[in-house]
Amino acid sequence: MKKILGIMLLCFLWSNPSIAVTFNEEKDKLPITPESIGEWDYTCKKEDFIKYVATIEGCIALKKLGKIDKSKKKLVIFLHGDRRDKSDYKILEQGNFTKAIKDQKDNINFFYLARPGHKFTGRSRSVGKYKAHEQLNDIIQTVVFKKGWEMGRLISQALYRLKEFYKPDELIVIGFSGGSVNMSVIAGKVPGLVDKGILGGCDCKTNRQQFWTSIEFIKYIPPETELILITGKDDPYINWNISYVKEAKKLGKNVEHHIVTGEHSVKSTLLKNEGLEILKEALK
Repeated sequence: MKKILGIMLLCFLWSNPSIAVTFNEEKDKLPITPESIGEWDYTCKKEDFIKYVATIEGCIALKKLGKIDKSKKKLVIFLHGDRRDKSDYKILEQGNFTKAIKDQKDNINFFYLARPGHKFTGRSRSVGKYKAHEQLNDIIQTVVFKKGWEMGRLISQALYRLKEFYKPDELIVIGFSGGSVNMSVIAGKVPGLVDKGILGGCDCKTNRQQFWTSIEFIKYIPPETELILITGKDDPYINWNISYVKEAKKLGKNVEHHIVTGEHSVKSTLLKNEGLEILKEALK
């Protein structure tokens, strides 16, 4: 019944554009400055910039990899993909980046960030609610939740506060799947916040009929922001990646695309063979 009602609601919104815009106000699709994020309220009594960072809605959970030292020049954040169930996000099972940063460990502060509504193994949880694919019609999820600004807003604030605290020379965000989508939107929504985005297995949808697709924000990405897409040749999203890169290059953006041996997984795309070598080079 919920699915039927959802479809009816979506049909109603499509037939009434003036109402549909309430899901994502057009003004929210315009870029904002990183400095403006510093003016937002924030709350998180546990904030220590190691296990938690504060946002306007509450705490975002972190897990460090290796030794953290404010003197290091690079800050690298990993945004994981979507969970399809209510289980914990098992970091080491999804992908251990130890090898990727081995050559740069003395120069990199590395954190895994639990996206809003997700949690790490144990009690470390980020604020927010997440609904899996099985709980929402795919189209409605794309319009309302996954590509909306709510998740991106909290991630952007977490990135901003981490950047302000550690003051790195370079902020690099590695995203995979849904995390890559967040990164592709943030790159244009908050120009200049991230210096380099590495997008693995990005389901960067390019259908302009949908709200909050990655392609809508390409035009706002500044020339100094570097985007590196890494896609497994057997990844079902490979054509979306190709279309995204084609559009970005057409607009003169600083983007490159590597198609590597692999499927839609962190391990096969980013942490093995040529994908790992490309990632290591990108982190230099």
